[in-house]
Amino acid sequence: MMTAQVKEVIVPEGYEGFSTQYESDIALLDLVTPFSITDFVLPCCIDYDTTTSVLPAGDATVVGWGYTEKRLYAGVSGTPSTTLLEAHLPLINNRECRNKDDKFKPFVTYDKFCGLYQNSSGPQPGDSGGGVIVRNGDLYYVIGVISIKPTYSNEFGAFTSVGTHQNWIREAIRNHLRR
Repeated sequence: MMTAQVKEVIVPEGYEGFSTQYESDIALLDLVTPFSITDFVLPCCIDYDTTTSVLPAGDATVVGWGYTEKRLYAGVSGTPSTTLLEAHLPLINNRECRNKDDKFKPFVTYDKFCGLYQNSSGPQPGDSGGGVIVRNGDLYYVIGVISIKPTYSNEFGAFTSVGTHQNWIREAIRNHLRR
């Protein structure tokens, strides 16, 4: 497994975690040393022309080493995966997601879209911060970041939209490169 030291974590100014229902739950990592591109470590693009109002057709892919669905109790405990797992999820927009669950609705902030779990398979605790990836031709695009799911359900999860935060991403990169 490849690892890298993080020099700096760059977060939006308004991010305050749970107190704001994980609105703006996105960050950029400045690495001490960049990863080398290999057959197993490939770049992902950001499509600066995309917004959350138009989600790509087809499923998105998420990967992680978080807790597995096996032996989960109320979404909080379980068995951490020893291998990188992947799930393919149909996507739904913010409005559809907010209508899925009244108790979870406050966490589907303006910058979220959701993925529907297949056979209870999808991101679990420990997967937060991972990318939500789609393929377009030979290129892969990060369209979201794994954010939060209802602790009492394995039906769907909410993702922070890269498209909603594209101006912040550009500005953060621009400011960081000036240092």
